[in-house]
Amino acid sequence: MLKVIGIIMFIVGTYLFIMRFIPGKEMSDFATYGGFILGIIGLFFTLYTTFQNRKHQYLLNSPEIDFTLNERAEHWASRYFDSVKIFNKTESPAENILIRYRQLDLLPYSKWVLCFSLSAHEKIELFWLRYPDAIQAAYHDRNKKRYFLSTKHDSLCNTISITQKEYVKIVEEGKANRNFNDSRLRVNFENFLNRKMAQFNNDFGRVEKDFTEFYDSNLKK
Repeated sequence: MLKVIGIIMFIVGTYLFIMRFIPGKEMSDFATYGGFILGIIGLFFTLYTTFQNRKHQYLLNSPEIDFTLNERAEHWASRYFDSVKIFNKTESPAENILIRYRQLDLLPYSKWVLCFSLSAHEKIELFWLRYPDAIQAAYHDRNKKRYFLSTKHDSLCNTISITQKEYVKIVEEGKANRNFNDSRLRVNFENFLNRKMAQFNNDFGRVEKDFTEFYDSNLKK
């Protein structure tokens, strides 16, 4: 609507200003300079609304990821602990996601893990990701033109743009750890839980203390 008004104001203002220079036409000072000002204002409205529309379209086509940290696990172990889930906040798919995390603020991040893509508003459980202090996800849009890094720390998730070169470097690190991708980690953690629960006679408190063993053998950098 503002764009239409701006175009009309620009046309009317330009017409009034041009009429000033046509012989035989007597125009007041208001019509002369007012028309010029009206045209400038109309041009401003047109450019402003065009910019806002492009910005809105850019945001619509930009995926953004977030994490929930305390949702009920979709697993038999849900009676023992909550689960971390990753979800796409937007209508645009987030493709070729890689994830890493750290357990304490002073500890380094884990290896990058090759994961999956998320369609609009899709949510997936990261069953193997336990007790994160911070989580990072790298991904790109459907056209591979924009690359992003989302970092979840405490309750806040911050997303920034990264270069293709930075994303490719992350992918190479993930490929070096391809034997421990998301699918493999799910299976490994399932087997780890079953083995430890049998070892400690279903005493989850004792199993929980051994989670570091899983991290060290599967994710530690």
